Amino acid sequence: MAAPAQRIVALSPHLAELAFAAGAGRQLVGVVRHSDYPPAVRDLPQTGDAARVDFERIAMLTPDLVLAWRSGNPAGDVARVEQLGFPVFVTEPAHLTDIPRLLRAIGVLAGTRPAAETARPASSARLRRCAPAMRKRPGCGCSTRSGTGRC
Repeated sequence: MAAPAQRIVALSPHLAELAFAAGAGRQLVGVVRHSDYPPAVRDLPQTGDAARVDFERIAMLTPDLVLAWRSGNPAGDVARVEQLGFPVFVTEPAHLTDIPRLLRAIGVLAGTRPAAETARPASSARLRRCAPAMRKRPGCGCSTRSGTGRC
């Protein structure tokens, strides 16, 4: 991208949470249904859900960056958003240890790298605290959270 993103749409609840954690909450202009953390995302326009993306709503929001989840958003939907001319950053966090890297990447794309770098150590510390509990609780929802204290 030529300049930091000023208008971001997140096509997954965890990506909205990561955007906030990376300091890009004020640039977030659209989220999908079930985005609920932090509470501020509840007031943002919704652009669909896992089953259906509202392309018209995305176009009306004129994002300069769309955050997508490789295994959570259908490839055809991601391709359609790109065809509409919006840059898409597609992620696929496979492990909790991917979260600090994603915080940095979103921080770079949104021009909030200092805030993202500040969040990374705190996120890593929270993840270390979550790890023992997760080993004891298979299927714990923590595996999809950004490490922002919601273990």
